[in-house]
Amino acid sequence: MNTGTGVPSFTSDPRHRRLVPVLVPLLADTCPSDAGGHGGAFEVRLPFAEVEELGGLDLFRSALRSAGRSLGWKVETYGVAGVETIAGVVDRREVPAEYTDAVEQHMGVKKRAAIERAGLFTAAKRAGASIDPPPGAVAAERLREALAAAQG
Repeated sequence: MNTGTGVPSFTSDPRHRRLVPVLVPLLADTCPSDAGGHGGAFEVRLPFAEVEELGGLDLFRSALRSAGRSLGWKVETYGVAGVETIAGVVDRREVPAEYTDAVEQHMGVKKRAAIERAGLFTAAKRAGASIDPPPGAVAAERLREALAAAQG
């Protein structure tokens, strides 16, 4: 089925219906606890074959959109397919004034951690050492665990 926007609808696909309820709490967990559900962003990195098993990148992004919308988010999704596929969703709603400080502080912490991580990665690579996986890989583990739990 086509939505009229040139993008096929995946909502009737059983894989989509299975993914959305699994994704909702993962997305909700990315919001600062004191920001009324605002400021969330979720990114996952999965092997290409695993994304294909889930229904492909387009279906996965559709499930991310549906999960974000169910949280009241104004969603923006992105995805890049490759050996490692990256997919994510960001809440683009305007943040109410009472939550602005919490969201800005949360984003600042995430940016500082990303900068620090980039430096550690570079240093570890030069030294031939390993480093903890990026947040998108950690999110992949949480997704796998949630999918396994949902299947019983």
